[in-house]
Amino acid sequence: MSSMNKSKAAPEQGKYGSLQVSGALCRRWLADPDYEGCYIITSPQDLSYLQSNPRLRAQMEPKIHNIHGELHQQVVELGLPNEFDAPVEKGKSVYRNYTIRHGSLTWVGTIGPGIVVLAEIQRSSHPMWNAPYISQITQALYAQCYDLAGLRHIIITNIQEDETSALIEDHILLWPDKGPYTWEIGTPEYDALLGTRLGKVAAYVLLGALPRGTRRISQITLWGCDAPGADMRFDIEAV
Repeated sequence: MSSMNKSKAAPEQGKYGSLQVSGALCRRWLADPDYEGCYIITSPQDLSYLQSNPRLRAQMEPKIHNIHGELHQQVVELGLPNEFDAPVEKGKSVYRNYTIRHGSLTWVGTIGPGIVVLAEIQRSSHPMWNAPYISQITQALYAQCYDLAGLRHIIITNIQEDETSALIEDHILLWPDKGPYTWEIGTPEYDALLGTRLGKVAAYVLLGALPRGTRRISQITLWGCDAPGADMRFDIEAV
């Protein structure tokens, strides 16, 4: 078998089983525009479905104020605009905070230059539920605030989703180990985390927003694992 054929072969199940396979597929879809099987189409997203509802239309207007205080350390470490140590006038913040709730759809989080913070997300998987996917909403909200080409970090806080929580708590970081830990691209833990429902949200944002082969998630970091829910960060870089 040639090296090219090997690179196109389906990922093998490793120590984390199907989650590791799913994450490896997402990683390959991001890296190689010719790798088959990717069903995420790169295209602009709009919020017309949500904006058509008068109640939701009001929720699409963000609150303009600083990012949540629990992310102060992340702001400093990542070199993001630091409005904790250099406060700005009311209404002048670069951060946009959204609280969108509609039936089985929830998107609560923050958009800033280079960063998305997902604080609470939920969407029904029922086939009759035709609301946009979480990744599509994330892409559209970021695009109406900043250029998607500049997105560098996606943070998911207070993780409660069952699949992701089970992987973290039962297999990756056993209590009382709280982290932080970082896994580089291609490691088993990286692939498994990327293959969870929440990990795929981060991958799908990039697959939907930018041409395949132009961005990768270089590493995944976990911390706060001694709290009710861990926090997870996906770092994005141009290829």
